[in-house]
Amino acid sequence: MFIYIDKPIFEELPSETQIGVEGKPLVMSLKATGNPSSIVYTWTKDGSVLGKGLTTDGPVLNITRLKREDAGVYMCEAVNSEGSTAVKINLTVHYSATVTEVPEFIMVSPGDDAQLYCVVEGNPMSEKYVVWKREELL
Repeated sequence: MFIYIDKPIFEELPSETQIGVEGKPLVMSLKATGNPSSIVYTWTKDGSVLGKGLTTDGPVLNITRLKREDAGVYMCEAVNSEGSTAVKINLTVHYSATVTEVPEFIMVSPGDDAQLYCVVEGNPMSEKYVVWKREELL
């Protein structure tokens, strides 16, 4: 009689990059097989223990409400008595553009050019997401 033993192997690997939207839920589900079939799964983010709002149930990572801080490299390690296998997934979180900085006050002399600026943060981000408008004078 021949008994085949092997460390875990992940089935149907997900894309190396996952994209989620801030405020929405995200579930990453993996499955590994091996012999012996008793497999323990461990999830980490950027090499550290998972933080609040991130829950796991074996091979499933559940983020109930994505935050931009949830972006990073997640690793799921599957371990049995014969060894371990790990998968890394890079999570990108998309979020709406918001103005994070504007000047308090700009003074120019009549007839001079004024240079206005603002700092905008968003993901994805490009100049097409910033539109300047002038309020009508009362």
